[in-house]
Amino acid sequence: IRHAHSSLFPLNDSVSRLMLHQAEVDSQLLGIGSYQKELEGTLDQLERNVDELFAAQSERDVEEADVERERAYERAMDVEERLDAMLG
Repeated sequence: IRHAHSSLFPLNDSVSRLMLHQAEVDSQLLGIGSYQKELEGTLDQLERNVDELFAAQSERDVEEADVERERAYERAMDVEERLDAMLG
Protein backbone atom coordinates (compact mmCIF):
# COMPACT_ATOMS: atom_id res chain seq x y z
CA ILE A 1 0.00 0.00 0.00
CA ARG A 2 2.87 2.38 0.80
CA HIS A 3 4.40 1.75 -2.62
CA ALA A 4 1.09 2.44 -4.35
CA HIS A 5 0.57 5.53 -2.23
CA SER A 6 4.06 6.90 -2.97
CA SER A 7 3.63 6.34 -6.70
CA LEU A 8 0.35 8.28 -6.63
CA PHE A 9 2.06 11.50 -5.52
CA PRO A 10 4.01 12.03 -8.77
CA LEU A 11 0.94 11.07 -10.76
CA ASN A 12 -1.19 13.56 -8.84
CA ASP A 13 1.45 16.25 -9.40
CA SER A 14 1.54 15.52 -13.13
CA VAL A 15 -2.24 15.66 -13.38
CA SER A 16 -2.29 19.00 -11.54
CA ARG A 17 0.29 20.47 -13.93
CA LEU A 18 -1.63 19.14 -16.92
CA MET A 19 -4.82 20.75 -15.66
CA LEU A 20 -3.03 24.09 -15.31
CA HIS A 21 -1.65 23.80 -18.83
CA GLN A 22 -5.10 22.87 -20.13
CA ALA A 23 -6.57 25.98 -18.49
CA GLU A 24 -3.90 28.11 -20.20
CA VAL A 25 -4.62 26.47 -23.56
CA ASP A 26 -8.36 27.02 -23.10
CA SER A 27 -7.77 30.68 -22.33
CA GLN A 28 -5.58 31.12 -25.40
CA LEU A 29 -8.16 29.36 -27.58
CA LEU A 30 -10.85 31.75 -26.34
CA GLY A 31 -8.64 34.68 -27.32
CA ILE A 32 -8.03 33.17 -30.74
CA GLY A 33 -11.76 32.58 -31.18
CA SER A 34 -12.51 36.20 -30.34
CA TYR A 35 -9.86 37.40 -32.77
CA GLN A 36 -11.26 35.10 -35.47
CA LYS A 37 -14.80 36.47 -34.97
CA GLU A 38 -13.46 40.01 -35.24
CA LEU A 39 -11.57 39.07 -38.39
CA GLU A 40 -14.67 37.46 -39.89
CA GLY A 41 -16.63 40.67 -39.24
CA THR A 42 -13.91 42.70 -40.92
CA LEU A 43 -13.84 40.37 -43.91
CA ASP A 44 -17.63 40.49 -44.22
CA GLN A 45 -17.52 44.29 -44.28
CA LEU A 46 -14.72 44.19 -46.84
CA GLU A 47 -16.75 41.84 -49.05
CA ARG A 48 -19.73 44.20 -48.86
CA ASN A 49 -17.49 47.14 -49.79
CA VAL A 50 -16.06 45.25 -52.76
CA ASP A 51 -19.55 44.26 -53.90
CA GLU A 52 -20.64 47.89 -53.69
CA LEU A 53 -17.56 49.00 -55.61
CA PHE A 54 -18.18 46.46 -58.37
CA ALA A 55 -21.84 47.44 -58.53
CA ALA A 56 -20.87 51.11 -58.89
CA GLN A 57 -18.30 50.31 -61.58
CA SER A 58 -20.66 48.08 -63.55
CA GLU A 59 -22.48 51.23 -64.68
CA ARG A 60 -19.31 52.65 -66.24
CA ASP A 61 -18.17 52.16 -69.76
CA VAL A 62 -15.47 49.60 -70.36
CA GLU A 63 -13.21 52.31 -71.76
CA GLU A 64 -13.51 54.38 -68.58
CA ALA A 65 -12.48 51.42 -66.46
CA ASP A 66 -9.55 50.67 -68.76
CA VAL A 67 -8.35 54.27 -68.62
CA GLU A 68 -8.64 54.36 -64.84
CA ARG A 69 -6.84 51.03 -64.53
CA GLU A 70 -4.04 52.34 -66.79
CA ARG A 71 -3.69 55.47 -64.64
CA ALA A 72 -3.50 53.38 -61.49
CA TYR A 73 -0.84 51.17 -63.08
CA GLU A 74 1.19 54.22 -64.13
CA ARG A 75 0.96 55.63 -60.60
CA ALA A 76 2.10 52.31 -59.16
CA MET A 77 5.06 52.20 -61.54
CA ASP A 78 5.95 55.79 -60.61
CA VAL A 79 5.84 54.94 -56.90
CA GLU A 80 7.99 51.88 -57.51
CA GLU A 81 10.58 53.98 -59.38
CA ARG A 82 10.65 56.53 -56.55
CA LEU A 83 11.08 53.81 -53.94
CA ASP A 84 13.90 52.25 -55.93
CA ALA A 85 15.57 55.66 -56.17
CA MET A 86 15.23 56.17 -52.42
CA LEU A 87 16.72 52.78 -51.66
CA GLY A 88 19.69 53.56 -53.82
